[in-house]
This record gives sequence, structure tokens and C-alpha cells, in this order.
Amino acid sequence: MYGLSQMLNLTNYAFNPYAIPHFLVTIFLLAIGIFVFLKNKRSAVNFAYLVLSLSAAIWNFGVAVSFLSLDKNLAL
Repeated sequence: MYGLSQMLNLTNYAFNPYAIPHFLVTIFLLAIGIFVFLKNKRSAVNFAYLVLSLSAAIWNFGVAVSFLSLDKNLAL
């Protein structure tokens, strides 16, 4: 089992070009969520969409970080 110190150690990660699309999608998810929210800040639907896009961006960021892991157990 990996501890938090091993998960945060940058030597356990390396560049992987397959992670680039995931990082780009994460940025676009955040941008679209913020854009929709700023169109009407008082709307509950726009806030719900912001929360949905934010949670999808956080999940997708985790997928991208797992692509960067050098150890398969750490990626899981």
C-alpha cells in the first residue's frame, strides 16, 4: 500500500504523451462550466452544471495523473 508521501513524490511520475488529451479535456470542462455559470449566476441549473463539470474535470484530472505514474500499483 502506498502512502501519501509516495503518491506526492514526483520521482514516481514521468511524462506520458497519452495524458495530454486528458489534461486538455480537463481544461475545457472547467472552461465550459465556468462559462455557463457566468451567463446567469442566479440560475440553479447553471450552478448544477458547474458542479457537474467540476466533478468531471476532477475525475478526468485523476485519470491523467494515473497515466503519468511509473508504477501500476500507484496508478491504481
